[in-house]
Amino acid sequence: ASRLRRQVEGVERRIRSRTDSLARQFDRVLAVLRELGYVEGFRLTERGERLRRIYGEGDIVVAEALSERLLHGVSPAAFAALVSGFVYESREREPRAPVLPTPDLRDRFTRLQKLWTRIRRVEQQHDVELSRELDAGFASVAFHWAEGKALEDALAESTLAPGDFVRTCKQLLDLLRQIEGVADEEGATTARAAREAVNRGVVAYTGL
Repeated sequence: ASRLRRQVEGVERRIRSRTDSLARQFDRVLAVLRELGYVEGFRLTERGERLRRIYGEGDIVVAEALSERLLHGVSPAAFAALVSGFVYESREREPRAPVLPTPDLRDRFTRLQKLWTRIRRVEQQHDVELSRELDAGFASVAFHWAEGKALEDALAESTLAPGDFVRTCKQLLDLLRQIEGVADEEGATTARAAREAVNRGVVAYTGL
């Protein structure tokens, strides 16, 4: 009986420890969302309603980018290239610096990176990490593919295997659909055009 009591007490201590840890994590996340204007008290703001319909490690950055119109006023191909930065993650140990195809894309990615840095500062103040850093390594490929180039031409300057290309495009399509559902009319129209431009050829044929 004593041995069983000690075992039960040990389990209870572990449960309390994990519950306290989850509660602290929840409070930290809530503090970040409050500071960024997504929550007031325990209620979602209009910005928060948009955020809850975006899924992924870059959800806050995506929502902030839409609010600041950093994805507006670009072509569908450029839109796809920018959004790819939220989903792509290089597998290389030392990824090469991406070469972006237009000056506007370079400027837009710089502004998105600055936005991510501002968000990370808020997260660090509350001792939590929610937003994965942007990765522009797929942007050029996404841009050329959405412009209508053949697969071998889109991958010409990349080390991506065709399978990795399709997998990343599927992730990109998923996020473009989400953006289409939460953006304003201009953003939704461009997101839809970008999605249709990406979803062709081998991407459309492959049911992943």
